Amino acid sequence: MADNDFFYLSPYRRQRLAQLSLTRISDFATEQLRKVLPHGGRVLDLGCGNGWFSLELARAGFDVTGVDLSPGNIEIAREAAHQADLSPGNGRISYLAADLYNWDPLVSGYDAACFNGTLHHLPSYQAVLHRCLGWLVPEGHIVSIEPMPNNYGDAEAILALAIRLALSSSGTWYEKLPLPANDTALGTMIEDVRGEYFNWADKSESANQSPNNNSTDGTEILEFLRGLLDTVAEAPVIPIQHRLIGGIRLPDEASTIRFAETWIWMEERLVKAGFLRAGGFLYCGRAKPRS
Repeated sequence: MADNDFFYLSPYRRQRLAQLSLTRISDFATEQLRKVLPHGGRVLDLGCGNGWFSLELARAGFDVTGVDLSPGNIEIAREAAHQADLSPGNGRISYLAADLYNWDPLVSGYDAACFNGTLHHLPSYQAVLHRCLGWLVPEGHIVSIEPMPNNYGDAEAILALAIRLALSSSGTWYEKLPLPANDTALGTMIEDVRGEYFNWADKSESANQSPNNNSTDGTEILEFLRGLLDTVAEAPVIPIQHRLIGGIRLPDEASTIRFAETWIWMEERLVKAGFLRAGGFLYCGRAKPRS
């Protein structure tokens, strides 16, 4: 990724911030799959969007097929792959637009499938997962990364707002935030922040999500995956950083990056201590032996 000031709040605004935020996801997937798949293993990226996750899988040495409902996303993903540095020894990528409810690959026997933020957009995610098992080799692997929006309660919203207000008061947040005039106003601000995290979007942009966004909370999806597959690995997604670190405006970029790194370490400790709930999950499972 290149630096891009269009992303005023998202970590996408700076390459290093994006790495801090996103590589936690791609590292989990590639590390788990490298343990069980050969170099050149065939991997599906289902709901691939603009293809960034497919690129990381290919850089890890896998041959990736990315599938997305949106032809526009597929065009962006193909262009990104064309421009990317996939040096010799990396895997390959191909993309196609299709609906996961009725798509069937021309050739099955994939080694693994990845759903990166896909399943919570599918009202019938169970049907898609059962179909996916038929596309994999026996005891193939599934990696899933999904948000848990119902985990965003008072503690998560209040802490996120407190940090924003503290930074704003010192002129180091991307916008000037007014301090609440009373407890009622504070409650409104907390609910607004909670809504941002629930929808993964600004209050004014919630309609930009898919019509089926948050059809199912990640907690239910995780329980279904545990029953469907033999669990290989799990990890939490920390809840606050993705709508915090991109808004920091310290006097120089190095200080901003350093603050972001420190906050991520602190947030991991807060989740581990039980003070904050996970904002999502990272999961890898293996298909149960076929009878």
